[in-house]
Amino acid sequence: VVAPITDTTPSSVEADTASGTFRPKLRFAAGNDWYPFADERLTGGGFLIRLVSTAMNRGGNDHPYSIEWVDDWDSHLTVLLPTGAFDISVAWYQPDCDNLDRVSGFTRDLCLNYVFSEPLYDAVFGFFARTDNPYSEAKTFADLKGANICRPEGYSYHDLDKEGLMEPVITLSIPALTADCFKGIVDGSYDIATVESQAAYPIIDELGIADVVMENPRITSLQAIAAMAYKTNPRALEYLAYLNRGLTDMRDSGEWSTIIASSLKEASEMSQAE
Repeated sequence: VVAPITDTTPSSVEADTASGTFRPKLRFAAGNDWYPFADERLTGGGFLIRLVSTAMNRGGNDHPYSIEWVDDWDSHLTVLLPTGAFDISVAWYQPDCDNLDRVSGFTRDLCLNYVFSEPLYDAVFGFFARTDNPYSEAKTFADLKGANICRPEGYSYHDLDKEGLMEPVITLSIPALTADCFKGIVDGSYDIATVESQAAYPIIDELGIADVVMENPRITSLQAIAAMAYKTNPRALEYLAYLNRGLTDMRDSGEWSTIIASSLKEASEMSQAE
């Protein structure tokens, strides 16, 4: 299901009043199940969506655009961006593309076929386990060798690649939903659930498993979240330049930090009320 949340023009093109030419609307694809980053329950769709929509109205930008929800994240990669149905997906973890000899096929595909905006946000990934699981005591990434690690569909594996935690060194499980990873570590299907820490705790609270699940205090990873376009899109670099220009303006003014802080506060209050 595709539902527009921001539409700055009534049609797919807009006349450029200065030149009389037509400019195709920039179409952003967003998806749910990424609380509090991208979630239709939150004001503006969560802070990543708010950052993008605000950036497109800062830095002198005046290009027509829309932001639409397509909850099948995999389709962003396999269909929507490659076919040109959408121009930019919001958002993905930006890989380190310096050494493609030691990365997964997923990371290699992103590096070879996509271009990224400036980071929208630096996300901290946690590694969660049942309190009685031996892997909960891991002190280094090397201690996770042999584990069944769960990271849901739509997330990247770049940090795992970097640490050498790839098949067959580990077993990587990729369910459709983040909650499935946490259900799996509770019932013993997985040893580790690893997702962005901000997204994990509302799910842990919702499932009522805070007393049996712990975040490893010794192992974390940091990944930059960025908007992404397909390299063969003839306007990819132009569109990302609009977004980057607006983000720079927002960081300089402090608006970037304000949006993130207010969205996280709203998400926290919503979780406490449920």
